[in-house]
Amino acid sequence: MSANILFLDLESIRHRIEHEDNLISQRISWLVNSQAFLVTAYAISLNGSLEAKPKGYLDASQFLLRSIPITGIACILLLWLTIVGAILAMADLRTLASKKEGFDPDLIQGRPLTRILGLSVPVFVPAVFLVIWVVLLWKFH
Repeated sequence: MSANILFLDLESIRHRIEHEDNLISQRISWLVNSQAFLVTAYAISLNGSLEAKPKGYLDASQFLLRSIPITGIACILLLWLTIVGAILAMADLRTLASKKEGFDPDLIQGRPLTRILGLSVPVFVPAVFLVIWVVLLWKFH
């Protein structure tokens, strides 16, 4: 009977880890899509001709050129926080699993090296976008 309870507990932990992992995947997708949209908007703003434009166009264009990178940075930081939250939740779940008698926690989500390699995209892709936006703001505004 206790083996069944142990199995159910570990099965619940595994499902929670899968859920957090799926959330990370969704958030990375949101991040990449939002950044693609904002980079496209930024490029279009740069390519607009200033000749024969209505009054106020230059002000609006300058506002967009400054606000789009700031929006990109805000999206990155917010999504990064949620990704870090999911990573911490998975670590907590692995710790909980490790307290189960006779269970190897590495079996729940792989060895530490494979976890680190698997988390490199959710951790470093936001950093890449963040650096690009910061450089754009710092260098060109």
